Amino acid sequence: MSFIITVYTNEGIVMASDSRTTYTTTRKLSDGTTEKQVGVQTTDTTYKTFQCNSRVGLSTCGTASINGSPIAGFIEEFISENVTEDDGVDKISNEVLNFFIKYSPVPAADFIVAGYDSTDNKQHINRVRLASQEIVPIV
Repeated sequence: MSFIITVYTNEGIVMASDSRTTYTTTRKLSDGTTEKQVGVQTTDTTYKTFQCNSRVGLSTCGTASINGSPIAGFIEEFISENVTEDDGVDKISNEVLNFFIKYSPVPAADFIVAGYDSTDNKQHINRVRLASQEIVPIV
């Protein structure tokens, strides 16, 4: 389970997350039965909140890896290759969706994209749901 928290007030936005990664593993035992281990802790140093540019941040929860590699590396790649200083919440949300749905299988991850657009001084917060390929405006 991940904690990703986004709080907004008139004065600003605060984004925070925990750093624990847990996995569910399934293995076949020698007697033919299947054993499922739920919530096995693997690390307490996972990044789940990232700064996209000076006005927008991104947090993730859900699937922690893509094809066996940590999702944090994919997020950092996404930011360095796709985000410019002028990009706002809506543009980054769309780009996140387009970037991550190209993987097979599509990771069961959600993102919170929060910040300010260059056109106004209002908070904008979107939830990007990869599984349903939708962007849900929160604010």
